[in-house]
Amino acid sequence: MAPLGPPDRSRRERSEPCPWLTAEQAWALCVRRHRRLVLLAARMGLAEQAEDLVHDAFVQVMDIPALHQSGFDALLDTIMWRRCSATLRRREVEDRVHRNARLLPGEQADHADEVVDRLHAAWLLSRCRTLDRLDLGVLHLAGHGWGHRDIAARTGIDVADVRDALRSARAKARRRIGHVDPARGTPRHL
Repeated sequence: MAPLGPPDRSRRERSEPCPWLTAEQAWALCVRRHRRLVLLAARMGLAEQAEDLVHDAFVQVMDIPALHQSGFDALLDTIMWRRCSATLRRREVEDRVHRNARLLPGEQADHADEVVDRLHAAWLLSRCRTLDRLDLGVLHLAGHGWGHRDIAARTGIDVADVRDALRSARAKARRRIGHVDPARGTPRHL
């Protein structure tokens, strides 16, 4: 099988035009067809990405070692059409993923709440050792960096119940160490 590329010009007559394009000739043809390819991308609904797609098509064409003059326009059109089609398929897949509620991330708990809970729980544990066993356990786990979901899994109660237990334990601890007036429920000045 003969190697792919321009034929040896020494065997042919010098007066016959060569059907193979040099890199300079191929680039000149690409530049002349730039506007037509941009319009092709715009017709396919990719006007905002047209320049990038045309540039990528030019780079792909220029990587081909031997380009024949007679099929150059068809090659450019095919490469451009395939790039546009691939971009449209990728966009459609992204749209389907974003519309599917099962693939969207679930509600995220506020990370700041857990950090504050952990710091507050550690402080309360250092100040107050007179809480009952459940309150101490929940505060202890929160004080060591356990999240609400982890505490719920460990203790076997719901996440909402963990939040309520933490709130209750903090309120009891505040009352026991004297930072909240039990009759009014308002903080006293320290």
